[in-house]
Amino acid sequence: MTVRRNPWAGAAHGFSGRRAAADRSLDMGSRPLGLVLVVFGAALVVVGLLVWSGALSWFGHLPGDVRIERENVKVFIPFTSMILISLALTLVLNLLRRFF
Repeated sequence: MTVRRNPWAGAAHGFSGRRAAADRSLDMGSRPLGLVLVVFGAALVVVGLLVWSGALSWFGHLPGDVRIERENVKVFIPFTSMILISLALTLVLNLLRRFF
């Protein structure tokens, strides 16, 4: 009986070392992962409360957010709002990476 090997698996294609290193880097244990999930959940609750209370009513109405309204078509492209979100997430994730 002949055993067929997967031609895409193994060291022949250079995956074994990189894959093993990636598996080790993802093995954080359950405690830090739980802490990250709790922090993200708390942040999501805070943002939800801000949206619900109306404190973020200015968001989406910034200069640079494109809004086109015609009879049958409404188009909204929030360029400036998405740039602000991108900058905020970049700052937060870089701070988290630096301190943790």
